[in-house]
Amino acid sequence: MDIRTKLVFALVAVALGSMAVLGVFTVVRVEARFEVQTREQLNGLAGLKQEALEQVLQAWKDRVTLVASRTQLRLSLQEYNQSGGAASAARIDRILEDAAVGSPSFLELWVHDVAGRVVGQATRTGRETTIAPRLLEHIEADDGVRFSGVEFRSDDLPVIGFTSPLWLEDELIGYLHAVLSTAEIEALSDSYEGLGDSGEAMIVARDGELLGAY
Repeated sequence: MDIRTKLVFALVAVALGSMAVLGVFTVVRVEARFEVQTREQLNGLAGLKQEALEQVLQAWKDRVTLVASRTQLRLSLQEYNQSGGAASAARIDRILEDAAVGSPSFLELWVHDVAGRVVGQATRTGRETTIAPRLLEHIEADDGVRFSGVEFRSDDLPVIGFTSPLWLEDELIGYLHAVLSTAEIEALSDSYEGLGDSGEAMIVARDGELLGAY
C-alpha cells in the first residue's frame, strides 16, 4: 500500500472519528435538553393538577359548611338535645335528605349530638349504609370543617369524609359528618391533556398508614 492510500485511509478514519464524537456529543446534548423540557412540562402539568385538586377540596369544604350553617338544622338539633323528641329528629333527617339530593357530591350525611349519638342521617341513594367509624370521629375543640379521612371501598370509588361542628349561640350542640364521592378526583386523574395518548395521571392519598391511588 503506497503512502497516498495510507493518507486517504488516515483522513477517512479521522473524519469518521470526528463525526462519531460529534454524533455522541449531539445525542448527549439533545437527550439532556429533552429531559429538561420533559421535566418542565411534567412539573407544569403537576402544578395544574394540584391547583385543580385544591379547588375540588375547597368546593367540598364549602358544601359541608353550607349544610352546617343551616339554621333549621341547628335549631332542630338543639330541640332534640333538650327534649329528645321524634319530631325534631325527623326534621333533621328531612334537612339532611334535601342536602344530599341537592348535591351529587354527598353520599352520606350524619348528625351526632355532643355525646356521639346518631341523631339523623341521610344518603343520596336512600339506602342504609355502614360507614367506617373513623370517618365519624370528631375533635371536641375543633371549630371548623376538618378532613376526616379516606375510606377505600372494594366495590366502588374511594370516599372522603369531612366533619364540621354545629354551634348555636356560642354553644356546641353536635357535629355534622359528610361522606363525599371522589368522582371529581377520578375525572382529574382520567384527564390526559398534555400527556399524549400514552400519558397517565395518578393521584395518591396518604391517610395514616393507609396509602391508596386511583
